[in-house]
Amino acid sequence: CDDWFGGEGLRHIRKAVLAFTAGLLFMAANSPVAAREVYENYTYMENGEYGAEPQAYIPETILTADSIGVEPFVLLSDLFVAPDGCIYLVDSGAGNIIILNEDMTLNRVVEGFDKDGARQSFSNPAGVFVTEQQELYIADMGNQRIVKLDGQDRLLQIFGRPDTSLLDPELAYSPKKLVVDTYDRLYVVVDGVTNGLLQLDKDGSFISFFGAIPTTLSPIEAFWRWLQPASRAGRVQIVPTVYDNIALNDQGFIYGAVGANHNVAENSIRLLNTMGTDVLRRNGITVPAGDVDVATEDGKVSSRIIDICARDNGMYSVLDDTFKRVFTYDYDGNLLYVFGASGAQKGALGQPVALDVLKDGRILVADQRYGQITVYSMTDYAVLVTEATILQYQRDYTASQKKWEEVLCFSSKSLLAYRRMGVNEFRNGNYKQAMDYFALGEDKAQYSQAYQYYRKDLIRDFFSPGVMAGCVVALFVLIVAIKLFKWRKRRGKK
Repeated sequence: CDDWFGGEGLRHIRKAVLAFTAGLLFMAANSPVAAREVYENYTYMENGEYGAEPQAYIPETILTADSIGVEPFVLLSDLFVAPDGCIYLVDSGAGNIIILNEDMTLNRVVEGFDKDGARQSFSNPAGVFVTEQQELYIADMGNQRIVKLDGQDRLLQIFGRPDTSLLDPELAYSPKKLVVDTYDRLYVVVDGVTNGLLQLDKDGSFISFFGAIPTTLSPIEAFWRWLQPASRAGRVQIVPTVYDNIALNDQGFIYGAVGANHNVAENSIRLLNTMGTDVLRRNGITVPAGDVDVATEDGKVSSRIIDICARDNGMYSVLDDTFKRVFTYDYDGNLLYVFGASGAQKGALGQPVALDVLKDGRILVADQRYGQITVYSMTDYAVLVTEATILQYQRDYTASQKKWEEVLCFSSKSLLAYRRMGVNEFRNGNYKQAMDYFALGEDKAQYSQAYQYYRKDLIRDFFSPGVMAGCVVALFVLIVAIKLFKWRKRRGKK
């Protein structure tokens, strides 16, 4: 005892403690806990509160100009993943397009093109789009034009200002984002244009404005405007807002991101069909609009959606500039998962400007402030949720049900999983089981619908032809028995 509790013993104890602590620190540094993200995945509950969910996306790597092997980025403005998997980065400040291979190694840098024997450069390019034929469309905003190049960066066409009186002649023509459909029609976001997107034919001729954003007033605002004289100088004018970004899905429909709008929750994300009508489904617990009415020190703040990317099977992801987050929704408008945060740590964002998704589900986010692209990869939880959503979209309800059951192993209180399982049981005609799942998912509307069908089944089973025939026979036998009993009773009295 004296050896251990004396001076020599204390030195042994201190050495043991230090060795044990060093071991713990080593294990922590090499464990997932040490790489804990600076954000948490969450969802909205029926009462409007947040509900914690397992992490969906984690930062995998960060691409910088140095790691890619190009000159330092001046001002990143767009990011696009082409059909062949190549990644196109737009550096507005440097006036060039950096193209990466699918493995994120440098392919080439497009700094300009040749026209009539002379070299031309880009001025403040703001957006790109690449077709299946590897045709590159560049919104050359500073030069007030759209440039179309082939796969070898040779000039194919230049689209200048459309010849139409519908464009304000005093407004500079500044195309900043665009998509091209399978018929080579262009849909262009023009800075300052409030009538919607410009729809151009394959020759650049003006067709029409497309998908104008409606402007409506709340009843209270309408009442106050009615009280104000129309001639009052201080009367606020309600002007339609503009699109910040657009994306084309695999059905030829156009997603639109509206960063600032009078009715943010209703119109911050739109899905335009071929007629320009918004057909976005908003059947989730909250409207697809990121975070809405978040309480902060400055009051209530909502997300500002500045970019959107279409994913397969009806899913889409949007980029929020307010809270620096990425939200992913399914075809019904259900929030699947969230990731991202504001900050300088790995995985956090300074000033995100664009996002897109790779074929394997990884998401790229371009950060203008830090001059880098953060690559986020899916966790096992996100893979399960995505697979379950895809199977449900493809109407494979049995396989989808199994995936949602696996999701519950990660998140036993997932309202989304219970609701989707309820939908699967409903589709399969199992209305009682659907009611149970909808109850767990706190979905009153779909519970009521399942209950109606369940009640109809009960009534139909109870009043089926066999049951009805049996009831008629039983009633007939009962009547005959009563009559015989009465007849014998009268006869006995005689």
